[in-house]
Amino acid sequence: IIEECAFQSCVSLPEIDIPNTVTSIAKSAFSGCHSLSKVILPNSITCLEDHIFRRCYSLKELIIPESVVKISKGCFFECNSLTEINIPKLVTKIGELSFTRCYSLIGITLERYVNNRNDKYRLKRLIADLSNCGNAPLMCTIYPPLKKKHFWSKYYFE
Repeated sequence: IIEECAFQSCVSLPEIDIPNTVTSIAKSAFSGCHSLSKVILPNSITCLEDHIFRRCYSLKELIIPESVVKISKGCFFECNSLTEINIPKLVTKIGELSFTRCYSLIGITLERYVNNRNDKYRLKRLIADLSNCGNAPLMCTIYPPLKKKHFWSKYYFE
């Protein structure tokens, strides 16, 4: 377990590779790590807790493991360098403000079909977060699973 706020504001931490022996990362564990640019998460993680990578301004490279089912509130808030993210098919909840102020975010890949009420709500919350990226116009492409490509293509926010 990585405890709450364990590495918070570690401004000189450039990258982390968390071993599979870690099964939980508590909220705000890496919040404010301004130099953090690369994160390798283990498949033993099922939840990305509140504000876990909040204000990691340099974060560019992060792969959410297939084991993750929940992306909690403010998880990637103000991750200004994050350009693309893949949301695994097991994710059933995306907390509010998860991608707010991710100014460089241009692509989100959804692995789960948007075919029921909960999935549509999840997508609406994601779109609301993206549209709350400040004053700068944002163009973000949401890539749905191929089977439903005709249903969701591109969203433009100004």
